[in-house]
Order: sequence, then structure tokens, then C-alpha cells
Amino acid sequence: MHIRTWILCLLAVAVPCLADSSYYRDVRPILQKNCQGCHQPASRMSDLDLTTYAGLKKGGKRGPSFIAGDPATSAVIQFMTGAQKPPMPLGQPMLAPADVEIIREWIKAGAKDDSHAKNSPTRRPSTSRPPS
Repeated sequence: MHIRTWILCLLAVAVPCLADSSYYRDVRPILQKNCQGCHQPASRMSDLDLTTYAGLKKGGKRGPSFIAGDPATSAVIQFMTGAQKPPMPLGQPMLAPADVEIIREWIKAGAKDDSHAKNSPTRRPSTSRPPS
């Protein structure tokens, strides 16, 4: 088998997991696990509710959480990567790079709301965290 064919086969297996990014299946579980302790209706830290797509889209005191198609300037990515202070989640280890990448790819793909797709299987957030 030619090396190029082998690489294409490898990419065909690896890329689909990011190609069909889903808010409900991929992004929502990451936010539930890492963000909703502070950013939910009862506390709404920074006037931000991350329990729904609408709340995520609206954003909080610092403006919208994301700009569809532009993850680099989206506040949610900037806070999760520590590019904007304070890094989130506040007082906790940074999110696993794989989880940030899932959210980045979802924003890049247009940040569509597929909350109605409640029967979609949920992809579990990564449990690994980079060392502190």
C-alpha cells in the first residue's frame, strides 16, 4: 500500500469525529461538566447562563460567547485557553485540549443549534486534563 493511501485511510477514520460537530451531542456535555456550576440560572456568574444554546449564544457581561465561524475571536475559546483572563473554569484545571478543540470546531463549522436532536448519542467529554 502506498504511503499516501495509508495516510488518507488514517484521516478518513480520524476526521469524521470533528466534521459533524454537534452542540447537543458534543458541546453541551463539556459545558455541563465544566462550566454550569457557575454559569447557570441560579448563579449566572458574569450574567452568563451556559445551560442552553440560547444562553451560550447570548453571552454575558462581556458580550456574545461566540462568533459563528470564527473561533479565534470567540470569547468562550479565549477564556477556555487562557488567552483572556481569568482563565476558565475559574480556579480549576484548564479543559482538556481535546474538549477545547471540539468547541472550536463546532464554532468554526457555524455553531449550529441542534438541541432538538435529543436522540443523538452523546460524546463524552475528555476526562484527561493537562498537568497543573
